[in-house]
Amino acid sequence: MNRTTLLQIGNVARRSVLRTARQPAQIVPALIFPMFLLAVNSSGLQRATSLPHFPTHSFLTFALAIPFMQGALFSVMNAGTDLASRPASSTAWR
Repeated sequence: MNRTTLLQIGNVARRSVLRTARQPAQIVPALIFPMFLLAVNSSGLQRATSLPHFPTHSFLTFALAIPFMQGALFSVMNAGTDLASRPASSTAWR
């Protein structure tokens, strides 16, 4: 990567962090929604651990990776939105 590309990546990342700081409501779906789904699914599917050859005794430990992936997907969606909604005065893409 050349210097110009790294500078553009830094500018886009800085703008994304500033936008998230100005709109903290973007953080809530990425954190709360996956944890809520984990709680609901863990309590509702706990009996699945009694199936033969189920890999663990706790459904919570079995499904723990799902909120991390879902939170990462929400973050990627927010980053894509930030990238697509660049200001009109930006010269990074000209």
